[in-house]
Amino acid sequence: MKLLIFILLLLGCANNSTYIQTKLSSSSTEINVYVDKDFDPIDDEQILEGITQWNYVLNDFIYLNIVDWNYDAWHEKQIEKPIGDGFYVVKIFSDGKISSPDAYLAFADDIGGQIIYIVRDRVKPETIQFLILHEIGHLLGAKHQGFFLMHPFYNQNRYKCIDEGVVRQVGTYLNLDWTMLKWCVNGKYY
Repeated sequence: MKLLIFILLLLGCANNSTYIQTKLSSSSTEINVYVDKDFDPIDDEQILEGITQWNYVLNDFIYLNIVDWNYDAWHEKQIEKPIGDGFYVVKIFSDGKISSPDAYLAFADDIGGQIIYIVRDRVKPETIQFLILHEIGHLLGAKHQGFFLMHPFYNQNRYKCIDEGVVRQVGTYLNLDWTMLKWCVNGKYY
């Protein structure tokens, strides 16, 4: 048991973050996450960091559970319309089968949707975490709004953490008491 708690603390404190991963409570809603097998290990770390931040913010009301790091969206032909519940993180290229709007670094299939597309040839590995934060915001119901995370144009200073404005939108969309969730102020979670 102590080893499990230690591992959770290590995962939660990766990259000198100011939050820790909490244990899933029995009243949580779990959302399975499937990550495209074509991401490399550095990309996977960035995706995990973004999901870990969302799990902290969602405060055990919702838990994003990565169940598959080897999801083959292209083989399964589920790249555009997945079969089943959950969120899918898919690696695409600007000249590939899925067309991305000009200059988009990443995009979600819809507000409240299921798929995040990362246009991998347009982003550096260290930006993936911040794009994941923004795009999961869309999957959880947030629209472009404000100056911070849900601003429509990427800027690492704006996208560094999940702010109160996003939490309010997500809480409203999912019919959660947003004041029971967590958010950051000036780059630190409280």
